[in-house]
Amino acid sequence: MLRRSYKSDDDRQQAAYDRAIALFQESLSDDTQKALRSFDRAVCSFMRDRKRNFTHCTKVHYLTSLKKFRCFLKQRKLTIDELTKDDFRDFMDWCEKLDPEAHPKKPVGAKTLHGMMIDLKGFFKWVTTDNEWPKNPIGGVSLPDRPKLKLDHYKADEYEAIKSACEGKGLFDLRDKAIVSLFLDSGVRLSDMKKLIVGKVDLDRGIVTVEKAKGDKDYKAVIFDNSIKALRKYLKARGMPKAHEPLWVGKRGALSSSGISQIIKRRGAKAKLKPSDVACHKFRRTMPINMYAQGASQALVQEQMGHDSPYSQIPYLKFSEGELRQALNNFDPSVFPRR
Repeated sequence: MLRRSYKSDDDRQQAAYDRAIALFQESLSDDTQKALRSFDRAVCSFMRDRKRNFTHCTKVHYLTSLKKFRCFLKQRKLTIDELTKDDFRDFMDWCEKLDPEAHPKKPVGAKTLHGMMIDLKGFFKWVTTDNEWPKNPIGGVSLPDRPKLKLDHYKADEYEAIKSACEGKGLFDLRDKAIVSLFLDSGVRLSDMKKLIVGKVDLDRGIVTVEKAKGDKDYKAVIFDNSIKALRKYLKARGMPKAHEPLWVGKRGALSSSGISQIIKRRGAKAKLKPSDVACHKFRRTMPINMYAQGASQALVQEQMGHDSPYSQIPYLKFSEGELRQALNNFDPSVFPRR
């Protein structure tokens, strides 16, 4: 039996923000944390100032980075006025677990550390601009290298194998097949997939409305017969849920990003694909490559993916040697245009 009480994505993110900001607010009245009080006061002012500019997700991201830096300050017994560039370099070593004397309980990956340092630079730039402190202690500190993303797309046989692994008449089989079909048809991000509600999927028109996507923007994506048929069967098996209910549910309620990702991984394993070859974002990269191969214009692909700029599509467009050869069969670089 599926639970019928669902929390919205905004409610969950607001709860995460409230938990994160509470740590900084509590120390303002805690005499045992006087050394961190100026830092915590600045964090609270920063978040209050950026309240209208940041989405819930961005606010939680900043607070997570600042919380990690606060742990470093507390462990090293540093005050905010004493910070130097070397302290921030020590912080990066501390996060990467390179410091044998003191390190966080869980090491931070290179991509996460890069994002954390960007957050810290943004925070200290605001603090300096707002005249909280006379100088920016992190100015001039180089960002750590960000690992290059390995972007790949699904081949036809891989997609069909994952889709076949979802075959079945049970509710969750129908759900998983609908998820796989919608991922490829719409090209939506995982973070947007989990936020979809029933009322934002128009099966008659073949349109999915994505709200508060990356960059806090809304856009519409077209879906095709495969997704429409799979979604109709899934929603019928659910008893035609109400418009405000989440589109994807499990035994314990609405599916999270992790829950959807685990579904794709599990179906990929059933299809006997390597774990490293199965990822939700590969659907988003497969969709534009397939559209371009069938002659779609750049403007059309940009609209379908919800991108503001055509340059955003560049990371998704890396073709294999065979695809390049097939595409270039009709071209000859030795033929020069007539003047």
